[in-house]
Amino acid sequence: MRAKNFAVNEYVTLDEIKKIRKKLHLTQKEFAQLVGSSKPTIERWEKENAQIRGPIVLLIEMLNHDMDYVVSLKIPPEEIADPSVFQGKSA
Repeated sequence: MRAKNFAVNEYVTLDEIKKIRKKLHLTQKEFAQLVGSSKPTIERWEKENAQIRGPIVLLIEMLNHDMDYVVSLKIPPEEIADPSVFQGKSA
């Protein structure tokens, strides 16, 4: 077994995912977009009583640490409706 180099949990639970999503006031669809996942995956994570592993574990740790950063990334609805806002910006 390899030694751990970082103090990050090995997994997150459905409760932890729901808690952070609700703290951010995001729908499952919005949260899926934020974490680079699909809505069905978020739905599954929030229903199954399983140990959820992978990159989402670190992301949840980071979101818990600095939720204000995520709020600063949110695009206001009026800018989403105006595609010219994004012209010239790289994705």
